Amino acid sequence: MNKGILNEHKKVLVLMSTYNGERFISKQLDSILCQENVAVKLLIRDDGSKDGTIEILNNYRSMCDLEIITGENLKPAQSFRKLVQVCDSSYDYYAYADQDDIWHPEKLKRAVDILNGHDPKEPALWYCGISCLVDNVEKESYCCSLERASEFEAIVKTFSTTNGCTMVFNKQLLHILKSCDPGEIDMHDSWTHAMCVACGGKVYCDPMPGVKYRIHDGQVLGSQKKTALACIKRFLKAKCLRSETIETMLTSSYIEESKRKYLEELVKYKHCLRVKLKIVAQKTKVMSKKEHMEFVIKIITNKF
Repeated sequence: MNKGILNEHKKVLVLMSTYNGERFISKQLDSILCQENVAVKLLIRDDGSKDGTIEILNNYRSMCDLEIITGENLKPAQSFRKLVQVCDSSYDYYAYADQDDIWHPEKLKRAVDILNGHDPKEPALWYCGISCLVDNVEKESYCCSLERASEFEAIVKTFSTTNGCTMVFNKQLLHILKSCDPGEIDMHDSWTHAMCVACGGKVYCDPMPGVKYRIHDGQVLGSQKKTALACIKRFLKAKCLRSETIETMLTSSYIEESKRKYLEELVKYKHCLRVKLKIVAQKTKVMSKKEHMEFVIKIITNKF
């Protein structure tokens, strides 16, 4: 582990939210603490775990530079948001980490090597490719294209297709994230990515995998089987949350003027969507399942 690493190495604060992660968290922590040529500190917020996660974290705290915050269950987006709000601004770079992945040992070094060449006064975000880990078997790798990751309108409308666990960003972007007033956000990675681009920041893509992204049944945001109706409801809720995210973004004074105007136009649709969702809820009580499904489809396709 890299406790006591040489002072000339850049300092990276890794932000992690945990929840009932005892099954895989030790391997993830080991992979983070074995990062090459960087000085790593972990700031972990536990989101109300009921298993042995806290005990494991306390054991690691005696061996490395790790700080633990506990609190009520906020769900991933707001738990990571809380970490951003309370974290120390004195580190060179910042990274998000899930509790159940495995990082390649050179991941942070690759990010730091790129970000070191960027003007520290301008926001910057680095991300890398990932390879899927299913039943401890590494599957195919993939990476969001840089073109897609830099296109502002696409990011805002569909939100980020880059994974938070691949992101490393500089102090200026952290400062911008902290400048937003408290508010709802869709997900921490989408919000971070969108804020970087909205404020004229630079996005760097490293297509080589830097994370083994674990897929398993216990994931909070995993791919459990859901009914069609549940998927539709989740889609509608996500659209509302994205509207909330845009409003949160607009509280920052760092947004470029042209992009601010675009975001303000998008916000106008928010109240219309809320009205539609209320109608959906009311209609559910008097419609058959088939009628309700047809009605929801009309809502989604803007034909209502």
